[in-house]
Amino acid sequence: MNENLVRSAPSTLGLGVSNSTPEQVNALVAHLDTPLSACQPEFFAAHLAPLGEGTLDQCAATGRVPLP
Repeated sequence: MNENLVRSAPSTLGLGVSNSTPEQVNALVAHLDTPLSACQPEFFAAHLAPLGEGTLDQCAATGRVPLP
């Protein structure tokens, strides 16, 4: 995906990721010129991994919005 093309779209307010581990997000951020503004972890009653793997902690530490 071309980041510049996505950022230049009039309807784009920010970039986000979905269903990614903190390590994957860190790897992506290292290659972006634009900061991520949101993260949508796979998080529900039967899947609580984001609590233990640091996904929600990473959102809090970086100011990213965790989306439901």
